[in-house]
Amino acid sequence: MQNQPKHVNPRPARAVPPGATIRSELKARGISQVVFANTIERPVQFVSELVNGKRELTADTARRLEAALNIPAGFWLRYE
Repeated sequence: MQNQPKHVNPRPARAVPPGATIRSELKARGISQVVFANTIERPVQFVSELVNGKRELTADTARRLEAALNIPAGFWLRYE
């Protein structure tokens, strides 16, 4: 038996993709992808690809997300 405290979890934390966080935020706020696309001035396909993990976040997108969702751009950029 090793001398390891019982509260230590040997499994690494699971990273949540930014698209999943965006999807959750939109759902919690009752905002459709269409309305959100208009808010951040991007095409609906762009938002769909972002939410589905098919598009990477850029600094510009992070700034747009910050303005629209009031979540700091640095939060989003840590994902990429």
